[in-house]
Amino acid sequence: MSLNNMNVKELREALKRRHLSHAGLKEDLVNRLFQAKEIAKLKKTTLEKQFVRDHRQRCKRVINDFKYVVKSNKFLLDAMNQMIDNIPSKVDKLCEKNYPGYSHAHTLETPRSFNDLCDRMLTVITSAPEYYTPKNPFTGLPLVNLFAKLIATNTGLLFFGNVIVNNYFKKFLSLWTEYLDHPASRYVLTKQEWLGMPTINEFKINTQDKYYGFKSWNTFFIRTYKNIDESRPLSKALVVAACDCHLINFKRNIQYESDYLKIKGDVYSLKDILNVVPENIIQRFVGGCIYQGYLSAENYHRYHSPVNGKLVFAKVAEGTYFLVNNFYKNNLNQFCGQNQVMRSQPFLSNVQTRAIYIFETKEIGYVAFVAIGMTEVSSCIIDQSLIGKQVKKGAEIGYFQYGGSTNVLIFEKNYCNKLNFYPKQRNFNMQTEPLTKIRSAIADLK
Repeated sequence: MSLNNMNVKELREALKRRHLSHAGLKEDLVNRLFQAKEIAKLKKTTLEKQFVRDHRQRCKRVINDFKYVVKSNKFLLDAMNQMIDNIPSKVDKLCEKNYPGYSHAHTLETPRSFNDLCDRMLTVITSAPEYYTPKNPFTGLPLVNLFAKLIATNTGLLFFGNVIVNNYFKKFLSLWTEYLDHPASRYVLTKQEWLGMPTINEFKINTQDKYYGFKSWNTFFIRTYKNIDESRPLSKALVVAACDCHLINFKRNIQYESDYLKIKGDVYSLKDILNVVPENIIQRFVGGCIYQGYLSAENYHRYHSPVNGKLVFAKVAEGTYFLVNNFYKNNLNQFCGQNQVMRSQPFLSNVQTRAIYIFETKEIGYVAFVAIGMTEVSSCIIDQSLIGKQVKKGAEIGYFQYGGSTNVLIFEKNYCNKLNFYPKQRNFNMQTEPLTKIRSAIADLK
């Protein structure tokens, strides 16, 4: 075959087998191999740049459409203007004082106008999430940081809960997912940012590759452990943690229905949390207990079975985006990034998009696990092949796509008093709560 007609692979193989003995021809082969690599690299870069340009234009069109709809709707425009007007003028100084790392998250700056908000939203959904420091609570959540102050106002619930607004956010997040699934999103995968995380060596990586083998931001986000039995050994306890998470709440006597839009504090409504589950199964959990944990953006985002049992039901329940409980009065910290989100964990269980699993066990009846996409993109993926089958405790059952997330375990009333929960019940604090490792002990029979 002529050298001119060989592709990169064929040139490499020819050089490897030393088919060309003449020194001149061999040198020519090396030069052509180098040229072929450069051409392939150039083509890849050109295609990547073209994707970025096309993607940005599509995002612009959707955002401009959103701006037109809001400005044409008096209710939505008034709500937007009220949200911006109701943000305290000195809130940034307060947040910087109470939340170290606040000033590093540029999307936390107070929006000056609706147009300013839309411009910054365009920047977010055409870029990849930044990494600040391991302890910075604002790492990797640019959209919730951008919307935080607006959501926290008295009008926030009305605007972000509006069906029209929610449908547009779904479009924005779908476009952002396209970008985060594309190789162009890998530019933040550096040793100075995400690849410099203290835990990175626990995961399957290729350090010989510039991006450690990850094909996009999202493939990095759903990375897998190199050896999960070493990194996250399986406890002998009856119930284990389904996620790497910080435990933030434990509550007994969960009600079938509660008016979570009016009541302050810890509010769980089984009818809403499990809204796609058959009624006869929901009734089994009335009066039961619930355990909740939060995942930050840098945590492992796959979830594993908390028990040995038959997976009798699994389905994704569609929900809202960026809706939080804004009923905490006289609390300026509510405007500081994730403060409002953190205090809204129970509320979010009722309204956000979530993957619902129901396991039937021999020892403690039915156990519900709910993986909740809390902020950002947060798609919840279920391994459909497991439905109707016996699943082993600790086995992978699905994963979150990019975003902050939370999860709950729900137990039947008849078994709550028969279980010892670990760690012992206490006042959970997100700022100080240590990581509960996936597959570690959550509960055992007394």
